[in-house]
Amino acid sequence: MNAKLESLEHRRLLSAVGPAQGSLDPSFGVGGTATLHVAERLNSPREIVTLPGGKQVILARLFTTIDVGPYSAILRINSDGSLDTTFGDNGVAPTSASMAASSMTLSADGHILVVGETAIGDADLFLQRLNSDGSIDTAFGNGGAVRTDTAGRDDVAVKVLEQPDGRIIVAGYEQKTFIKGSLQLPDVTLVRYLTDGQLDTTFGQGGIVVRAVAGYQAAIAASAALQSDGKIVVAGNVVQTEGDGFLVQGSEPHFLAMRFNGNGNLDRFFARGGAFVSRSAGYAADVAITSRAKILIAGTTTTTGRRFAALQLRRNGAVDGAFGPGGIATTSFSALTGATSDDNDVVSRVLQQNDGKIVLVGTADDAGIALARFLSNGRIDRSFGAAGKVFTEASPTTIATAATQADGKLSVAGLAGADMLLAQYVSYTGGISGSVLEITSNMSLPLGPISGWNVYLDSNHNGRADRNEPVAITDESGRYSFTNLTPGIYHVAQVIPRGWRPAPHTLARKNVRVTPATTQESIDFAVVRKLSR
Repeated sequence: MNAKLESLEHRRLLSAVGPAQGSLDPSFGVGGTATLHVAERLNSPREIVTLPGGKQVILARLFTTIDVGPYSAILRINSDGSLDTTFGDNGVAPTSASMAASSMTLSADGHILVVGETAIGDADLFLQRLNSDGSIDTAFGNGGAVRTDTAGRDDVAVKVLEQPDGRIIVAGYEQKTFIKGSLQLPDVTLVRYLTDGQLDTTFGQGGIVVRAVAGYQAAIAASAALQSDGKIVVAGNVVQTEGDGFLVQGSEPHFLAMRFNGNGNLDRFFARGGAFVSRSAGYAADVAITSRAKILIAGTTTTTGRRFAALQLRRNGAVDGAFGPGGIATTSFSALTGATSDDNDVVSRVLQQNDGKIVLVGTADDAGIALARFLSNGRIDRSFGAAGKVFTEASPTTIATAATQADGKLSVAGLAGADMLLAQYVSYTGGISGSVLEITSNMSLPLGPISGWNVYLDSNHNGRADRNEPVAITDESGRYSFTNLTPGIYHVAQVIPRGWRPAPHTLARKNVRVTPATTQESIDFAVVRKLSR
């Protein structure tokens, strides 16, 4: 038996009920964006780390006056986009005056680890640890910081990571001091520290690894990631012939991936002797390890203009041909920006969702924040934004960084002019699905599904299906679904028509917790016909 009921015609809606994926989050700032003007001349974000409850910690480089000069600081942001004045000095905690910071992470115990290079004197690595309130942790290193010269040349830090055991990895590169017309010949560096800031002498040579790539004059690290087995993957760029941008013409850069064992040695079983170099030209910016232990390198390809690109490698360092066309997925934003070419789309970050989807974040045409989402197989995800892409205009925008919130939203910070532009997007959501079945009054026999039955989300908990509450209508098989639900607890209820009632020992409404990128299935209802007297 398949019963069919009349639906609430004035409330017939599609099952999609939440904000569209890729849309700005209206609960953040003003319409999903906020502007920070902490320093007068420059407010440039470098890294975002998200906190429980929607707060963010942002590493930034600030510039107030020529007399003071540029400096680095950590900002803590409330869930609405305002500065958290309980952190540091009214929301701002400056790092050491001698450091130009570039990367940040939160340790498992709540400390803030910041790395950069010294801005005064020789350029050495500079690692600093702060307490959760923004004050300097003087128990770390020498008064809260550690300075390291890797190989006697200028050092540049690009990424700080914390291992599960608390030891700290700093990835970067070292090179000759810049002199016009002279080559710098950079090499990739890794440094590992113990939890107290001392060099870990079990790693590399006294805690330090310096590696060139055979056949290339320049090897520059851009980012790094930890595998679950403790190996370290460094992504960056190589050029066969280095240029200085003035007198020396260099060759095109190519993506680089190097994998190191836990002791600092190159993993000779990865790619060719431990290093992979892409065939296509481009600039790598970030790297991530997928849930299947594949290596995802994000950057900007330059083969046919500057386009967003994601290159995926298998565990052994070979190109994953099942990802995108030939292992690399690309897209451009000229259709959204109105640009006449694809010459200025630049990736800065790659984010992974719990459902395996990939989000590339950067800038487009120097005119705003750009995001592109791909499926796990490298195809563009057309359910996100405008056919897989989102562009938020704020010209000029030249830098962007991003992180994922616990509820699946995307937090992005960009340099828009002299100000810091914060934007928050709905990226992945959850759902609820189930069926409505008619059963006999003694619950001994199911009679079949019911189509045209109204199931609704009772947001105000009044037990009625109000006009502003989403409704799903069961199909011929008795199934209903709600999609695009932001994470939280939902009260799922059914409209019980006259002549029907909930089956004995069942509920007419159910409380359901929705989590990111998951659908809570089998939220079923059973009903019986009332016996006529």
